[in-house]
Amino acid sequence: MRVTDLGDDELRRLLPAELAEIAIAIDLAAALIVMRRLGGVRVFCPESGRPGPDNRLTQELGAELAGRIAALWPGNTILVPMARSHKPRLVEYLLGLGWSVEDVALAAGVHRKTVYDHKAVLEGRRQLALFPGPDA
Repeated sequence: MRVTDLGDDELRRLLPAELAEIAIAIDLAAALIVMRRLGGVRVFCPESGRPGPDNRLTQELGAELAGRIAALWPGNTILVPMARSHKPRLVEYLLGLGWSVEDVALAAGVHRKTVYDHKAVLEGRRQLALFPGPDA
């Protein structure tokens, strides 16, 4: 299963509300980019749905993605979640789908060692293997 195969309910369970709405309206990759670039910051979405060049959305994400996100909340200021509390859920979910450690790390925005830690817990091991294989 690919990230694009996740349904709306799954995305809402795995991500904070604002990021889930971005993932549903645009895609999960866009939501993760927003989280990494703007997590913890308030951003204004102009009423027109077209942020200008001085808008933080445009500066960080480029005009196209900024416009698509601003269209979700026109005229509002949103606090972009950092999703720290949701990352473990996302990591464990993607591991459960059989994703590789590297792919999970990239998708969730965490270090591969963090993914190995979660994988060890899911497999009932308390410690990581001393010499893990490529997808241990």
